[in-house]
Amino acid sequence: MPEPSISLVNLALNKMRILLRGCLFIFLVFTLSFSRPFSFLRIGPIFITEMALVLTSVLLVLDFKRLDSIPHQIFIVTLVYFVYGGMHFAVPLFFGNLGALRDSLLFSYVLFFPISFVAFQQRAQLKKFLIVLFGGTLLGLIWVRICIYRDYPIFFLHELFSGVKAFHYSFYILANISFLIPFFLYVQHRVVKFLILIFCAFNLYILLLWGVRSSWLGLIVLTIFLMFVLKKKAVKFVIYLLVIFLVLMAVSITFFDLESIKNEILSAKFGSAVTFIKKRIMPDRTLPPSLKHTRDEFDVKQGESIYPERNLYLDVYQEGSAHTEGIKGRTVMQLSNIIWRFSLWDRTLKVAGPSPIFGQGFGVPIAIKLGHIDIAGSRIRSVPLHNHILTVFFKMGIVGLGMFLFICIYTFLYGFKFMRVIKDSFLKIFMIGCLGSFISWHSLALFFDMIDSPPTSIFLWLLIGLIFATVTIAKDEGQVA
Repeated sequence: MPEPSISLVNLALNKMRILLRGCLFIFLVFTLSFSRPFSFLRIGPIFITEMALVLTSVLLVLDFKRLDSIPHQIFIVTLVYFVYGGMHFAVPLFFGNLGALRDSLLFSYVLFFPISFVAFQQRAQLKKFLIVLFGGTLLGLIWVRICIYRDYPIFFLHELFSGVKAFHYSFYILANISFLIPFFLYVQHRVVKFLILIFCAFNLYILLLWGVRSSWLGLIVLTIFLMFVLKKKAVKFVIYLLVIFLVLMAVSITFFDLESIKNEILSAKFGSAVTFIKKRIMPDRTLPPSLKHTRDEFDVKQGESIYPERNLYLDVYQEGSAHTEGIKGRTVMQLSNIIWRFSLWDRTLKVAGPSPIFGQGFGVPIAIKLGHIDIAGSRIRSVPLHNHILTVFFKMGIVGLGMFLFICIYTFLYGFKFMRVIKDSFLKIFMIGCLGSFISWHSLALFFDMIDSPPTSIFLWLLIGLIFATVTIAKDEGQVA
């Protein structure tokens, strides 16, 4: 008699697993499609990403035995990193520093690693992930076009999507390309190959229009990696892609984008791309007086930190309105972003000096004094550090950074090692896509607040889980040479 009841329990548990995986897939689709605006959705103080994290964590309870397949070295270090981050979160929160809530994602999102690992333990789940990645990003690219032109079909979308961050979609595009190029070599059907070429070319064209120059650097790094792994096969794909891309670009510019380029009515990011092309023939490259190095240092009691007086990036966009002044008015200063970042990083290292071992802790911001009063009526604003290495070092010190780097380096080397010995074509290609996306994430994270932003931070840990899950599937199926 007990056997039927056991079967019913197992059936119920399997249904629950399917439901939770479905929730994870839906969450990823909306994240890839709407990015930052979607991540702002919340119920009370709990945001959608945290709700998804708590809900899908049930998978860890249902399948905790599967975690034993994760190499013990990486599992132990990740666990210690999670506990260490939890301590950095709990202590300031206990003393009433609610700013620690904002930094909690540095440790809490680590749970997406084991969640991803147990959720994608089957080959079919990997294929579903690809469908989610390609489908969600395709929807996202449509919104990107809307955001580029700021031509919202419904009024409320202007408010909803005005907060879109370009580097979010830049990473999604690079992740798409990381999988599309290897899978072009995997599939045999010519129609499918042609569709992959078109989709990849469309991703590249949007990447150009979006105008995030650091993403172009990420594309170069990704290309080098894929060239190294795929060798002559990658060269063949690039030739095909170049032809499709040039045709697509010619058609798009001729029929859709030409008037916008002529009239300079583009968004700031689109204008940045156009200016990057035009700047070689611009006669005036001098810096406006407001961007000279006339910054003073001053003390802030909280954390006794020294901060730069001016946010050069904001000054540039105050000098020339990104929406009304035209290209020249908003791009006289081509190197402002770089200057601002180096200034911020330099100050960060000085502030972190007193606590290099364990870090400044969560809830201690790096602030800047603006050269003007912002919308909130303040001259002081906390900013992310736009560099994941410095962010972890500043918040968690050398100890936290050491564990973080170990997790990332170990994961890449582990995945790269098994990529070379996996016999199954699909799993090998999928691993190449994961490693390419992993490299792309870190390339962008060197210049953007990838680790501080939920729509991109989660993908670091999801990719880590996918890499280990792919190796586990290959081992279980006897596909490792």
